[in-house]
Amino acid sequence: MTCLLEKPTGVDNYVTGLVCGLAEIDDANDYTLFVNCEDRIRIGEMVPARFRIVPAALRPRPTRLCFQQGVLPVMEWVNRLDVVHSPAFIAPLFKRRARHVVTVHDMTFFSRPQVHTRMRASAGFRWAVETSIRSCNEVAVPSEHTKADLLRLLPRAVDASRIVVTRAGIHNRFQPATPDQVEAVRRKYGLPEDFVLFVGTIEPRKNLARVIEAFRAMAVASERTEHLVIIGDRGWERQDVRRQMGRPSADAKIHVLGFVPNEDLPALYSAATVFVFPSLEEGFGFPPLEAMACGTAVITSDGSSLAENTGDCAELVDPTEVSSIQAAMARLLADSGLRQSRVDAGLSCAALFRWTDAAKRMRDCYERIAAQPRAHYRR
Repeated sequence: MTCLLEKPTGVDNYVTGLVCGLAEIDDANDYTLFVNCEDRIRIGEMVPARFRIVPAALRPRPTRLCFQQGVLPVMEWVNRLDVVHSPAFIAPLFKRRARHVVTVHDMTFFSRPQVHTRMRASAGFRWAVETSIRSCNEVAVPSEHTKADLLRLLPRAVDASRIVVTRAGIHNRFQPATPDQVEAVRRKYGLPEDFVLFVGTIEPRKNLARVIEAFRAMAVASERTEHLVIIGDRGWERQDVRRQMGRPSADAKIHVLGFVPNEDLPALYSAATVFVFPSLEEGFGFPPLEAMACGTAVITSDGSSLAENTGDCAELVDPTEVSSIQAAMARLLADSGLRQSRVDAGLSCAALFRWTDAAKRMRDCYERIAAQPRAHYRR
């Protein structure tokens, strides 16, 4: 769990959700959680006493990397661990007695390197990911889309028999907020009565520039009064977003809240008239399902795991076409009946995603590979 960051991302949601799910469904196996010192209390509050928590690293990336690649193989041996789960793309390259599983959340480092930072798009990082995939007993992925991408992009590194699909869950805090809770977040963040909401890290893959362009075009074409609210930590390469933000006709109706605490998200989702998330590609994609669980109509992309997860419960758009995003926003905002049908379908869809189900799949994976011979390395 040394991959956890101060401001939670999708990977953080996966790791903490899975651990809480395991704590709920598995009282037969013993778990040791290696965490950053900064997260010791936070994680300790999430799990029962039978989970052993070991503060083993610090949050800065070089320190975490040194622990994973240098210290963890030794601790694996000393603690006589049966299975080591690396939950964020890269496993220890040197392995000892334990069997290993690595979670690969998406394959966009290989399919869309241009939307990642220079480090994440580098040949060295991709080599580390591929080597981890080759050398682990099994590879966990959060969707059938990611499994298909893995087999397509790295056909010599892994076969289908070593891939386990463990769909993530939605935290139970995501549910329709009460009117008082909605009003409280409106006052806290100074929000209007009606707005379109976007939640996601501000980086190229999330496609925010097209969302802003589509919103501006819709506002001009239909003279709608709704605003656009953007929630998300600042990522990188935001010039295209800044260009869109700098156009005066959009500024007055665009609210950029930045990162907000997890506890405020359910009420913010519930307060929105429509939620929009036309990401270019996701390995899973938490925000659309979180919005659905809070009773908000969703617009999302017609490809990758987003369409796989939401199906016909959302308005699906071509994320590369501004006109497609614009039309979906205008359609949902203008038609209350359609909007309510999406809300009802979305609530049913989100209810299918539970961390206990993901935890059962991972527990079965742990027990299966614990019985296997030591991993065969194919670097």
